[in-house]
Amino acid sequence: WLKNIYTMPWPAAEWRPATMMTITDPVLLAEGLPIAVFSNDQISSDLYTMQLNYSTFNFSGYSMQLFPLKLELRSISHNYYQYLRQYYLYEEGRFPDFLTGVGSVFPLHSNVENGYGIFAGYASVFSEIINP
Repeated sequence: WLKNIYTMPWPAAEWRPATMMTITDPVLLAEGLPIAVFSNDQISSDLYTMQLNYSTFNFSGYSMQLFPLKLELRSISHNYYQYLRQYYLYEEGRFPDFLTGVGSVFPLHSNVENGYGIFAGYASVFSEIINP
């Protein structure tokens, strides 16, 4: 069972979408999927600095332009955590790599009796504007 679980929806940089790139942070790597959903099991203190590698895909000449960001951190329910992880696997199974994909769809998490879907919740906080 997880202590606390979180997600970070990828922010807009001055109303331009930011996309997560290579994951190098040990807390995110411990989750085993390339998504920004994580627990605090690997964090041993009250303060943790997470490395987030992102791209705006907005290039000026040979360099990428980075814009100020405002991050959202969500504390999510365990059902939402399971759903987000399985949703990633579901999407990967729907559109597999042409040469190596198996083409099978991963089932989505559901906690609704006699139905299909999730009942979940989250609480969010927003950062101040971060200038890269």
